[in-house]
Amino acid sequence: MRVIHIARPAKSDLDLPKGPRSEDFKPKEHGAYAILILPIVTAIACGNNSVPGWCVILAAVAGFLSHEPLLIVLGGRGKRAQRLAGSAFRRWLGLVVITSLTGGVALVMGDSEARWSLVGCLMLAGFGFMMAYRDLNRTFGAQLLGVGALSMPVVPLQILAGCEWQIAYQVWAVWMLGFAATTTSVRSIVAAKKRLPRHIHWILLATLTACCLVWGLRGVRPWAVLPMLIAAWWLFLFPPAVRHIRRVGWTLVGVTLLTAVAMIMVHYTSQD
Repeated sequence: MRVIHIARPAKSDLDLPKGPRSEDFKPKEHGAYAILILPIVTAIACGNNSVPGWCVILAAVAGFLSHEPLLIVLGGRGKRAQRLAGSAFRRWLGLVVITSLTGGVALVMGDSEARWSLVGCLMLAGFGFMMAYRDLNRTFGAQLLGVGALSMPVVPLQILAGCEWQIAYQVWAVWMLGFAATTTSVRSIVAAKKRLPRHIHWILLATLTACCLVWGLRGVRPWAVLPMLIAAWWLFLFPPAVRHIRRVGWTLVGVTLLTAVAMIMVHYTSQD
């Protein structure tokens, strides 16, 4: 009986670098998706149906997706990711073109308040990218800056939907209050795991809660963020194991969704 020997591929063939996958260019911070999308969905549900408003949405999403490819191109993700630099540059260039065109339309068609808020979005996004490039994105200040940059598109969206600019910035401030609380709670979980003191986290959560209560005496809008504050306190008082951090992330997405629903209800209630 004749034995057929099947040649094994050479090791060099097995080690050939694979082509780039779409996952390689997606933002690695998964919580950022909810921080960007849910305030935008809230603004859409509150009546944003203008052409410049949809241009702001496209510019925000494209700008968000361009963050990771640009980090790869500039070497911010390490030498291993540099093999993807060519594909990353092409993807970044396409996304920047989309951001520039749609953002330009919003600037031209929007009023002065909307234009200034768009400039603010651009500045925060630029500062946030610089922090990430310098590998400072894990610091508390950089995380708050990133949260602010991701959620600020709600300001021009509210203005373009017909809201006064003061109301638009109030909506953003409410979102920032909730996101600051949940960010603090996640950092407190990591501190508890490392057996580090958590006094600063307690002070920050107490301050944010006090701001919500005092502000809530003047209007109902700040009360929309209560689900996020309650979840933040629960995670601080009963920190789960770090291995459950993914479950914590989904929990925070859930309470953020509750806050979005509450924000929509407050918007339509205040119009009656």
